[in-house]
Amino acid sequence: MVILDNFEEPALAGDVLARLRHSNIRVLVTSRRTDWTPATGLSSIPLNVFTEEESLAYLERSMPGRKASGDDLKTLAERLGHLPLGLELASRYLNGHPRLGIAEYLKQAGQALEHPSMKDWRADLPAATKHDLDLQRTFALSWQALGGRVAALQAPRTETTEEIARKIFMTTGYLAPNMPIPLEIFEKTLEISPETCDEALTLLYGLGLLTKDEGGLPAIHPLLAEYARHLAKEDKTLLETLADAIGTFSGEMLDTGLPAKFTPLRGHLPILAAHAEKASLKSAGTLWNNYGYHLWVIADHFGARQAFERALKIDEAAFGPDHPKVAIRVNNLGSVLQDLGDPSAAREMFERALKIDEAAFGPDHPNIARDVNNLGSVLKALGDPGAAREMYERALKIDEAAFGPDHPNIARDVNNLGSVLQDLGDLPATREMFGTRLED
Repeated sequence: MVILDNFEEPALAGDVLARLRHSNIRVLVTSRRTDWTPATGLSSIPLNVFTEEESLAYLERSMPGRKASGDDLKTLAERLGHLPLGLELASRYLNGHPRLGIAEYLKQAGQALEHPSMKDWRADLPAATKHDLDLQRTFALSWQALGGRVAALQAPRTETTEEIARKIFMTTGYLAPNMPIPLEIFEKTLEISPETCDEALTLLYGLGLLTKDEGGLPAIHPLLAEYARHLAKEDKTLLETLADAIGTFSGEMLDTGLPAKFTPLRGHLPILAAHAEKASLKSAGTLWNNYGYHLWVIADHFGARQAFERALKIDEAAFGPDHPKVAIRVNNLGSVLQDLGDPSAAREMFERALKIDEAAFGPDHPNIARDVNNLGSVLKALGDPGAAREMYERALKIDEAAFGPDHPNIARDVNNLGSVLQDLGDLPATREMFGTRLED
């Protein structure tokens, strides 16, 4: 048995393995790399992260004297992404601090890679795996191998691929870990073709910096995501470019009217929005708004309210309280408040939006029709059909002047007006709205 431990050069594998080809020789190669070609004759045995059961069993064995609940151990394992080295380093540190509870350790380790437990803590003590005790330094080996490998090839196209691979990896630090990442995120943010994106991802898969899920999409480990954000600090514009691109892309997905189109982005948007908000980027408001709108569409009204409130707060700070963007946020918040059964609060929102838009666009702009339609809806819900009728009549007049009699907005306005006329008991007028006006 010949063991090639930490063999990190697949390009040299052919020459090395040819020298070891013999019926009496068995070869075992250990490596971070996964891009071994079939021509090497090697069979791959991937060593993945632990399962939840394996993580819990390891922690119980490695901390025999500690009384910890199963929930605490489970939370610790999830926080470290079930990474065996991370679990080993955490258990060594906790064993060295017997009065430190797991919950308190997790509070201290908000940024896990910066915590002393992950940075060569008590390197003088024996370690079960004999592995490097600095997690960030371990990740850096793969990061450096990416640059070193490509630089040695000295081909302009490969250098471009390497640069894009680095940017893709740093981008993933602002997205949700352990979740499939739509490839459009990279392609739209970096303005690259699908072919270029695939080439760059192949490098990252090969070095173990990203994994590929069953559907063929990339995902990143939680601790590697922290490392990616650490690296991304060197690129001052990457987060802003990403937030702008995904703000636009997520808006396009909402415009399709199909929630399924937005679903692949749903897990990533609140993570990205939070990073953008922390960096005081104006696009954070758009990200929270789009996320909230999707939640509203799928009837998660409580989640939508929280997202809309964050979007409103950000845009008020960024643009001032009387900006048309703020009117959009206020309208959205009003709609979800109405769905949550608070029509009085919704009315305040809609009246504020109307006031902003009238000052910005004048009394006859299509945005005003939207606002008075919303206001008419809540006035009707509050039991004031007469006032609702005035709003709906105003909306219809504005939209007919702006779009003509055959625009879809006219059908909406006519239906709204017909509904409130019916509530008022004016059946002839109702018939005109629902019948003659729509037939015309």
